[in-house]
Amino acid sequence: MPSEQYSAGYWSQYRWLLLALAWALALQCAVVWNSPVISKDGTVFIQIARRMATGEFDLRDDHQHPGYPYLICLTHEFFFSSSPAADNVQSWIAAGRLVNSCFGLLGICAIWWFVREIHSDSVADVAALLCAALPILRQNAADVLSDTSHWVLYVLAACAAARGFLRGGAAWFAVCGLLSGIAFWIRPEGVTVGTVTGVVLVFGMWRAGEVPRRQRVWQFGALSIALLAVSVPYIWQTGTLSQKIHPKKNYAVVANFVHEQIQTITPDAVATKAPPSPTAVAKKTRQEIRDIPALVAGVGRQTLAGVAQLGKELMQRLHVLLLLTVYAAAVGALSETPRAVRRWMAAIAGFHCLLLIALFLLAGYLGRRNLIPLTLVILPAAAAGLRDYAQRAVALLDHYLRWSLGVFASSRIWLRVLVFAAMVGMAPRAARPLNQAYLPQWQAAGWLKSYLRPGDHLVTNAVFVPFYAETSADLIDVRREAPLVRAMRTPRVSARTIVALDVGDGMHFDRRWLGLLQNRFHVTGRVFGRGKGSSHTILFFEDTHGVVSIKQKGEAFLELSSNPIEAMK
Repeated sequence: MPSEQYSAGYWSQYRWLLLALAWALALQCAVVWNSPVISKDGTVFIQIARRMATGEFDLRDDHQHPGYPYLICLTHEFFFSSSPAADNVQSWIAAGRLVNSCFGLLGICAIWWFVREIHSDSVADVAALLCAALPILRQNAADVLSDTSHWVLYVLAACAAARGFLRGGAAWFAVCGLLSGIAFWIRPEGVTVGTVTGVVLVFGMWRAGEVPRRQRVWQFGALSIALLAVSVPYIWQTGTLSQKIHPKKNYAVVANFVHEQIQTITPDAVATKAPPSPTAVAKKTRQEIRDIPALVAGVGRQTLAGVAQLGKELMQRLHVLLLLTVYAAAVGALSETPRAVRRWMAAIAGFHCLLLIALFLLAGYLGRRNLIPLTLVILPAAAAGLRDYAQRAVALLDHYLRWSLGVFASSRIWLRVLVFAAMVGMAPRAARPLNQAYLPQWQAAGWLKSYLRPGDHLVTNAVFVPFYAETSADLIDVRREAPLVRAMRTPRVSARTIVALDVGDGMHFDRRWLGLLQNRFHVTGRVFGRGKGSSHTILFFEDTHGVVSIKQKGEAFLELSSNPIEAMK
């Protein structure tokens, strides 16, 4: 394996890695400082972690994998349990962000180590600097999400597998299976590295002239035992590969077809229902046969739509990395990497593309967070492509200009200029605040926390209001109105019922609610303004006579009179 040797010792070998860590830390601190609101999924992870701390957690009750909440629970117990504000929601948020910040920095080291194994030191330096600057990685490392801890274990598992392919032996494949299984406890796609590596090893048993079949069998056995030993307990307790695998926004054509066309008949129904006539059976069979082309065409259209959406997301999110990767493959910049490792990484990239298409079919969406594993897979090739581009650019300039470039005659100088330009260019996006659209809910929660009295009953469609106000609430949306109906019909003698409604974009708000509330409830809160990217108006109602007219502090775009319906028109 070719490797470049630096002559200046320890500092020369690690200085670019240290610079990458410092850059990433600065970006993460900037994001945390300017982002008081965490993501919606972050509130779920913190609630799970709090239940773990009190012993109320049941693995079968939550669709999220428990690995990341458990890390939050351990961090909170170690760093914040002795604090006077240990039960405060902010201490749990700090614990979640501390976990992600540490993993975000560790991930840069993991990328650097991984690329050194399969390429060279200079490519590893470039990959580490790009990893430190990529907005999606830095923003996730500053939020309370499971992606960062997952992708770090994912990269470490990939590094262990690469070492196994390069150095032989079964131990590194066992480490790969172990790390992949741990990553699976954080996110379901964590099992990808171990699974694809196992498939590559199986195919490698029948390839002559590379590695003895007996050695591949031992490697596959070590990988499988470690992976199954770690991941099977989750599958055994939950009864499924992942409780996250369920339709979220729409169903696939296959699911719709099955739901609409296939009739499930119970044994009792069979016993009481007269058998169909042969003519009816033949007619139904012919109809089902005629439906098969429609089913195939529908599945094909959905699959093509998934491929198109994946291509769109890749070009929007990863266009530069993709171009560099294609360039590296075209000019032979990946020749330093052994062929077995290249085939293995191509298999992982292809498998992730299939997973993303399946996600689109089942859930109807592809988010930028779903592209993180694929980003990490192509990052080494993109770094190699950028280094090769710098080398070729210097050679071309020297050839055509025909005069000395001086200090710029070195390809390393050009490479550093390109990398630093990319880092500076991505910095504004990497450092921008998170979740600004939900700032009004955070502000509303701060006011409501001081307004609530013991025993008050809160009904709301705003997730962040009860979370930051640290109170229980009945959550409602357009599909679940029962708590609001109960609040209107059930008088409360000793305490108040407070209704907090976010009428902003995408909040599943129904204008009928205002008409239902106006007969018994009065406005008694504040109206908050715009969150970045979305308009939010928080209305507070209570079932006792309170303040009827409210003016928003700051930019007023609603003034509520005694009739909320008229105010909304």
